[in-house]
Parts: sequence; C-alpha cells; structure tokens
Amino acid sequence: MKKMNHRSSSGADLIVKNPSIITREVVDELVLVNLEKPGSPIYLNEVAARIWALLDGENTAAEIAVIIAAEFDASLEDVEIDIAEFLNYLDAMGALSAR
Repeated sequence: MKKMNHRSSSGADLIVKNPSIITREVVDELVLVNLEKPGSPIYLNEVAARIWALLDGENTAAEIAVIIAAEFDASLEDVEIDIAEFLNYLDAMGALSAR
C-alpha cells in the first residue's frame, strides 16, 4: 500500500482516497467508480462504506480499526485484519492514492 500513505505527526501512515473515485448510494450499498477505470465498480456494504467514510487523510488504519470495532461491537484484532485486507483490495483497485 505504499502509494496511498503519508505520515501523521506520530509517524503512522494516513490513508487517502483517490480523487478520481466517485460514489453513489444504491439501495443499501455504496458504489465506488474509478473514473480512470469506469468498468470496475466496487460495491461496499455498511461496514465497508463506513471505513470508506473514515479514509479522509486524517486517520491511520489503526485509528479506523478502533472506531469500527467500537461502532460495530467487534473484536479489535479481527477488525485490524479485515481492514488491512480491505485496504489492500482498495489499493489494488486504484481507489487509494497519495495525498
């Protein structure tokens, strides 16, 4: 995930959305479309959409994990693993970028 990171004052990596991504809400999903790859939409459920909302360039993956674990009453360890996998997926799909 090297291309999407910049450093916080604590030295942790902050996560940034690719500005070429547009979003649309469809029923109970959030759809991401990369304008650079319009044929590859990404469909997000409620939890994934909440993670996407937290990718504001101000939160580290660890901070997002704490928020998600608290909001969805889940194990922090499980959430950390899931978020790492999800961020890798978003990065591979071109949904994340450097700030």
